[in-house]
Amino acid sequence: MEPRRPEQDMAQGPPHCRGPPGGLIHTHSKCTSNRPYLKITAITTILSFVNDYTLMNGTELVYNLFARCRSGSPDTHAGLCVLDPGKNTFQVMRMIAVAMVVKAALTVVTFGIKLPAGIFIPTLGVGACAGRIVGLAVQYAQWRWPAAPIFSPCKGNIPCVIPGLYAMVGAAATLSGVTRTTVSLAVIMFELTDTLTYAVPVMLAVLVAKTVADALEPKGIYDLVIEYAISAFFFQ
Repeated sequence: MEPRRPEQDMAQGPPHCRGPPGGLIHTHSKCTSNRPYLKITAITTILSFVNDYTLMNGTELVYNLFARCRSGSPDTHAGLCVLDPGKNTFQVMRMIAVAMVVKAALTVVTFGIKLPAGIFIPTLGVGACAGRIVGLAVQYAQWRWPAAPIFSPCKGNIPCVIPGLYAMVGAAATLSGVTRTTVSLAVIMFELTDTLTYAVPVMLAVLVAKTVADALEPKGIYDLVIEYAISAFFFQ
């Protein structure tokens, strides 16, 4: 029997890529270069410096977006607290919108590679950005048209719009649409806020998001990933 030559081993790839002929490792493993991951890392690093909100990690961003702004408090939560809606509301909304687009795009890319960055916190961040934008828009509308019938409970110019609540509802709705979780997600949101005051809007948002998502695609992200992995394993 002729001994194996080193060049035959090298043809199969580096040691961590080789496996017995016809084996699972040999058949289903794809040993690729690290260059795509380096490119993704470089792009992520560059996009993280677009503004202050893209630079935040997921947990910090969600915390600040959920925060309730209090008049006279020195903590503005990275500028997200717009205490004077007539000054910089639209500037903050634009910055949040840019962060939402960047975070959403990076989440789509990084969740589909072999080194995923998770889906839970990034989805919460994207939804919270969208909700905070809506909350700031409603806050500006209440400041601009205080006598409108829809703002009658505010009794004039009294600030009664809480953008952080809109961020929480948006985060719950987005995560429900992606993962298709309902009851457990509502409980998680209650634990995050440590109150049942906002139970009704959160549950309504979760149910609406779940219904709309099921109408578009019956399966959640985890079901689709499992199906893809199984099909790639057996039919590759």
